[in-house]
Amino acid sequence: APANELRWQGPYLSKRLPADPWGRPYQYKYPGTQSDFDLFSFGKDGQLGGSGEDADITNW
Repeated sequence: APANELRWQGPYLSKRLPADPWGRPYQYKYPGTQSDFDLFSFGKDGQLGGSGEDADITNW
């Protein structure tokens, strides 16, 4: 718990984050370059970029 937050009621997840649809961990970047934080998957091919099923899945 954060030391300076008396009302914090976490942790909020009771288990680990699920994997992306291809079984790989989601990528998390804070601070993000697209938003306050970036959450993304590299798609089916596991590589940056791509198209179709290989395209990255992002929160922006």
